[in-house]
Amino acid sequence: MLDAWNALGQLLVNTPGVTYRSRSQMMGLYDVEYRGQRILLLTRAHVLDAGTHDPSTLVQATGADGKPDTSTAALDLLRQLQARMPAELQHLSTLPDKAVTPPRKKGKRR
Repeated sequence: MLDAWNALGQLLVNTPGVTYRSRSQMMGLYDVEYRGQRILLLTRAHVLDAGTHDPSTLVQATGADGKPDTSTAALDLLRQLQARMPAELQHLSTLPDKAVTPPRKKGKRR
């Protein structure tokens, strides 16, 4: 799940029209704005079972109320991310571990 979360962060900061607001690694969450709409993107690991041999992660768009976001903006952003995620995961897997860091919000450090 961490690899998918890192890849998602890299894709978000490099997607035109996306404004990065905040993130929470522990919650697997990115808070972004896209097309003037606030979208929360959650990453959730799938449990492996007898039929599943590769780990996978679900990326879900929700509103601030926690309900699935099925707006045009959210669905468009999810389609873009789904198309680009495999290549980004492959790219990140070729980098040394220290080179993969999630994007940081600009501002003062506490």
